[in-house]
Amino acid sequence: MTLLRKERKADGGIVRAGDATIDVNVNPELIKTQSSKAAAAVAAVVGVHHTSVHVLAGSGVTVRSTIEVDDTLRVSEAYEIAKQVRLAIKDVEHVDSADIHLELKDGSTTKF
Repeated sequence: MTLLRKERKADGGIVRAGDATIDVNVNPELIKTQSSKAAAAVAAVVGVHHTSVHVLAGSGVTVRSTIEVDDTLRVSEAYEIAKQVRLAIKDVEHVDSADIHLELKDGSTTKF
């Protein structure tokens, strides 16, 4: 088992853990709120659920969210909406990646 050495940098906001650096000033609740709003603003998104934020050393900030769309959409249309949501969430400050789960009004779920 390897232990990671952590140290606070002089600027007070950066922590080094082994070879990975993360910004400890990242506010996961703010990112969650902004990401949910960004997803909801995409046309054809009916709802946004189960949004979570993961801050990981070496991987940055990942947002996972489930969006709901009309179940009458074709798969290709739903996929395009999910891609637009992923891009909108990645535009939120500090977000490095986004995993979008797609839920149709009938309750079925697919990950994109």
